[in-house]
Amino acid sequence: MSRPDPTIAQIPPTGLDRGARKLLLEAAYGAWPSTALRQFFEDTWADLPDYIEGLKKAGQAAAAAGIADAVRGIDPTGDAAATAVFSFMPDGDFLTVLERCVGDFPAESVMARVNGVCERRGVPYRMEFPGTFEWVGDPLMEQHVLAPALSALDDPRLSGGPQDEFIAARAAMREGTPQAHRRAVAEACNAVESGLKVLLTEHGVALPGQQNVDALLEACRKAGVFPSAVSQKGIPAEQILAGPARFGNRRGRHGAGPVPHDVEPDEAEAVVASAAVALTLIARRLPAR
Repeated sequence: MSRPDPTIAQIPPTGLDRGARKLLLEAAYGAWPSTALRQFFEDTWADLPDYIEGLKKAGQAAAAAGIADAVRGIDPTGDAAATAVFSFMPDGDFLTVLERCVGDFPAESVMARVNGVCERRGVPYRMEFPGTFEWVGDPLMEQHVLAPALSALDDPRLSGGPQDEFIAARAAMREGTPQAHRRAVAEACNAVESGLKVLLTEHGVALPGQQNVDALLEACRKAGVFPSAVSQKGIPAEQILAGPARFGNRRGRHGAGPVPHDVEPDEAEAVVASAAVALTLIARRLPAR
């Protein structure tokens, strides 16, 4: 007789909501929230008002307002205030809190418990040794998209620009701010273009004078690096390879001018995932060594 799914499996991923943050803090530390907050502030923020002001200067007005409202009328140094801060602070700051809680060499049991919470609650980050968080997306993306790309980028031929730029895109996704999402898009685009340059070089093809994605794909087509389309006019994989740049050239990669190029979190995630697929494809087209 099959058992019904537990409630947590019947709801959408919660991400880093209040409940997930409380569970993660308990898994990582188990001490008083105010102690963890003091560790986060140490040598960085003078006190809570200083941190709130810093959030405003960093363009995090919503987080600053949420914290200010939540702590109004309570002891700013107490556990209730610390819990409120953890509930509203940006994702990147909260993950830094957890990293400081576990230290440089966390026990495997602590990492397993933290990552178990992340998996059950649908938190798109995983703690990796030595106790740092990396963005992984949802479980299916982590397994079928991100893991193959990271493995492909271990190829020494891709371990310079493409790997560095893709790592930078993941780091920006971890920050979770509007500015970081734009940066993630830009770095993901750069990683694919760098990968195409490596691909052409490894096949002994001279790089084109203009090295944007369209020129690079045209050089790949002429060199027969990818199978041509039935019409002989294009590359079947072109849409996969060009996808990140197509988005990035319009949103998040170039100067916005008078209108800000806002990038939503799910858009940034889609671009980084698309770049991961493209990089995996590029790696598979490198000459055998």
